[in-house]
Amino acid sequence: YLANVLPNVWCDISEGLPFAGRGAKRILAEVLEMAPLSRVCYGSDTYGSPEPFFSSALLGRQMLSQVLEELIADGFLHAVQAPGIARRILADNARELYQLG
Repeated sequence: YLANVLPNVWCDISEGLPFAGRGAKRILAEVLEMAPLSRVCYGSDTYGSPEPFFSSALLGRQMLSQVLEELIADGFLHAVQAPGIARRILADNARELYQLG
């Protein structure tokens, strides 16, 4: 909600995806319903060895794909929009937020 009403608030979904298990999909769907898609950022929220980063990235992509497919099936998105939205959430929004060019 705050990312929708305050211009300098961004939504980071890193805490929800690797640790919520089966609830991750619901969390992501709710975030995409409430926050502007241009201010949602993915993060792995892991540390240490590379395996948790890989697992979190895989889960994050799978959950995002499933949620976007459901939004398309429900008529909230067009299929041509989904790749751009995924790219923004997984990379471009963070680049914009941190001014990485």
